Amino acid sequence: MGIFSPQFAQSAVLYIQIGCLLSAINIYDEKLKLFHASMD
Repeated sequence: MGIFSPQFAQSAVLYIQIGCLLSAINIYDEKLKLFHASMD
């Protein structure tokens, strides 16, 4: 049982996916704000 145990690998992948999802939502939100600002 080292740091490269299957459980650790699975949770690491999960955290990376969640991080990517959150940053994607963040970027989308910023673009939406810019879009609304340019429409005014």
